[in-house]
Amino acid sequence: MNALRNIRAPNRSLFRRWTLSFVVGAAMLGWGWSLVSSRLAGGILLPFAWRDVAAVHIACGLPIAWMLRQWFWRSRFAAKQSVAADLIIGASLLAGFRLLFWSEVDGDAPTEMLVRSNAVTRAAASLVAAFGIVSLASVWGAAGKRGSASDAFPLQGSHWLCGCVVVLLVPAVYELARCQSETKRAFEYVEQSRLGEAAELLRHCLVLRPHLQHEGQEIQLSLQSLAAAIERVRLQTKSSLPREASESQQIRRAVQFAILGQRDRAIALLQPLSDSNSFAFNGGDELLGTLYQDRRDWKQSIAHFHRAADAWSVAPESPTRQSHLAKSIQGVAFGLRKQGEVQQAAAAYRKLLQVAPTAETHFLLAQFYEDIQETARATRHARLAIELSPEQYASAGQQLLAKMQAHHFGCFQLLRD
Repeated sequence: MNALRNIRAPNRSLFRRWTLSFVVGAAMLGWGWSLVSSRLAGGILLPFAWRDVAAVHIACGLPIAWMLRQWFWRSRFAAKQSVAADLIIGASLLAGFRLLFWSEVDGDAPTEMLVRSNAVTRAAASLVAAFGIVSLASVWGAAGKRGSASDAFPLQGSHWLCGCVVVLLVPAVYELARCQSETKRAFEYVEQSRLGEAAELLRHCLVLRPHLQHEGQEIQLSLQSLAAAIERVRLQTKSSLPREASESQQIRRAVQFAILGQRDRAIALLQPLSDSNSFAFNGGDELLGTLYQDRRDWKQSIAHFHRAADAWSVAPESPTRQSHLAKSIQGVAFGLRKQGEVQQAAAAYRKLLQVAPTAETHFLLAQFYEDIQETARATRHARLAIELSPEQYASAGQQLLAKMQAHHFGCFQLLRD
């Protein structure tokens, strides 16, 4: 009988371990799936704005959650009760996080709703999720073995201090960097008349930093101005185009869709027109090239910018021709670089310099050559950009030179001055 018990005991332990592993794995997968399956197009996640921000918060909460679990387990439960307690606590906390701290609202949600979130809410939410993850993860280690409270890791004040610093400081730094980067990108979109996409980015930033400023103005005020401009464009798109609408009218409507960030509608309107001989001269190919560029469809983007460049290259000489030709060649060069075709991209950029030998072109070449580690050429073009337009490129050019000097400090080209 004793021998039979000795055989059955390991089997029961193995069965228990596999059962607990299955339960924990199913709970974690189900929870993770519930977080990623509710994504709205253009939706804003509250209170984290973006999913990567939520991931950073939860990851930074894991160390202090593990310490809390150690203290809680040691002071409240006997060893034989810890597995059941961890299961109940972990599942409850993850469910609570999903219900209380994970909601996705439409991109047009009122501003008042977006600014309700704050750093304290995000820190509390991250600890709830992290404690739940640690509790469920502890089940794997505890299943099938008996420990005691004395096995717990001895916690000291320095451990708690480090845990608090990680959970509060690291996410805050990440949030600020993300907001500054996206705010800069949003105002670049404004300059490109991509108002819908700019407003979407600023609304996300508003969740994390309601009082963030750009060039001395709070982004809330900038967002109000953008919203008014977007509403004017939206009102224009509400009226249907007449059945006999001209090609230029349809392209203008596609531009309005692009301004609102409705790329798919713009592409669907433009594609039937693209075989027309006048399509490129009405800006259609450039617009399609830009729309496909935004979708990272580099092949289609390059094809349409090529068509625009070919059309404008045989047009009569004029400032309009030069402007469109330069923009088309720049689009080709950018797409080729993104595809990894460095030599062809370099040839396109050199052709762009022949068409438009401006400070802007020299700075584009400086950035391109710096990106492909051709420091000497990058330095030469950066200095030419500064020389041709110091008011525009003195600061940016010096920053690029300093960056190259830091990365390539042995380069004689940089150090000779």
